[in-house]
Amino acid sequence: VYTCLASYAQTGTPMQPGDTMPLADTYCAITIEADDLVFIENMAESEHRDHRCYSTVGLEAYVGAPIRVRGVTVGAISFSSEAPARRSFTEADADLLQLAARWAAAHLERTEREAILRHTRAEAQAHADRLRTLASVFGERGLQIREHLSRVLEAGRELLGAEVAICSHVQEDTYTIRSCISPDTVDLAPGDHFPLATTYCSLALAAGDVVSIDSATDSPYRRHPAYE
Repeated sequence: VYTCLASYAQTGTPMQPGDTMPLADTYCAITIEADDLVFIENMAESEHRDHRCYSTVGLEAYVGAPIRVRGVTVGAISFSSEAPARRSFTEADADLLQLAARWAAAHLERTEREAILRHTRAEAQAHADRLRTLASVFGERGLQIREHLSRVLEAGRELLGAEVAICSHVQEDTYTIRSCISPDTVDLAPGDHFPLATTYCSLALAAGDVVSIDSATDSPYRRHPAYE
């Protein structure tokens, strides 16, 4: 898929940022395939005249250069015209095109770094907010142990976006629920017990560490008895 990031045209209506079309319908497909500078002075007389982009777009003159970010081609920068070029392209044109491609690559890389930085800052802020929330719960005074535990489970469930929060006790091969926060549609209650091997908590106990599963379907644990 070809996505326009920026465009300019002296006449007509140029593509707008965000516009898309099949890559194979574009002249830039030739540049991407070549992974090098492409100069077409007269498409009708060029080796690319049978390319589908010619019948789709109908441009006669085209120059394009691949945009590489960290060694990977991520797009192209191009200049084109509906009429054949009025002169032959020169080495100076090639230098200008390469310079433009390098500038575009630097801009894209900087934009990507800034987006990652913003995301990292947002994640750090969210983590700090979660810690403050849990700290306030742990610091509450005058609560009975069960009530305090319920508050911790409820806070953790909300912060993690989970449906169920459980504090359990494991003895030998038996898993017993001590406290549970869950919606009415989930049939779990304190006192319920199960074979340890059929629970997700068996994974954490076997690992002796935190276990995080975003999607059991796509994880190595999809054949675990707890999922099946």
